[in-house]
Amino acid sequence: MLSYNYLGMPGKKIKLLGAIVKRPIRLGGVVLFTVTLSALLWTNHLYYNDQLVEISLSKPWFFDLWKGQFALNDFLLNISRSLFDSADIYNIALWTIQVELYGSILVFLTLLLFADFKYRLIVFSILILVFAQSFYQGFFLGMLIADLVKHKPVELSARLKQTIAVLLGLMFLYIGAYPHYANIEYIKTTVYHWLPADTGYEGGYPMLAALLLFCFICLNEQVKKGLQLPLLKYLGKISYGAYGVIYW
Repeated sequence: MLSYNYLGMPGKKIKLLGAIVKRPIRLGGVVLFTVTLSALLWTNHLYYNDQLVEISLSKPWFFDLWKGQFALNDFLLNISRSLFDSADIYNIALWTIQVELYGSILVFLTLLLFADFKYRLIVFSILILVFAQSFYQGFFLGMLIADLVKHKPVELSARLKQTIAVLLGLMFLYIGAYPHYANIEYIKTTVYHWLPADTGYEGGYPMLAALLLFCFICLNEQVKKGLQLPLLKYLGKISYGAYGVIYW
């Protein structure tokens, strides 16, 4: 969690400013490496998406990747002028790194102003509404839940907590499998036909599924213990680097 250690804690402004400065550097290294690797693959004609698209169901979007000849001048301009904005030209998955960068900076700026503010929960709630139908909404939902878990925990019996966790888990499995990119006519033939249409590509049912999963983890002690396993901690440490190349 980006915000957990800062919530309700005064005197952390220097650390927060440092985090804001370091964030683009930390993410920028991953992005620069992966787009350079992609450029080398593209230059040497080592992308075979044109062939793969014929034996897969990844039409039409996979067919549109890495089209034409690699342009070195464009590459140099892109990485020098706007590395994060143009990274998805070379690795389509990196659009999420840009969201992560801007979202994390928004979190740190909010903490800089309101980390120990008495009514910060109201501020977080307002920001959730302001960023509705946006991926950035998720960052403020996370801050709100983290603050509640840290400073306003609700005492529940073990059985009730387990029951709620199971319900949240089942809801996550259902909502998380919603065919977000399918057309509405297809969705009407599925078990999701009764749900209102999810018209936004930012937020919507994927955001709801992420929220359900987050709440499920907060309530499930066994899952939290499992996430503390050395292997998973190690994967967490290398997650940005692994994410940068996982698309290949």
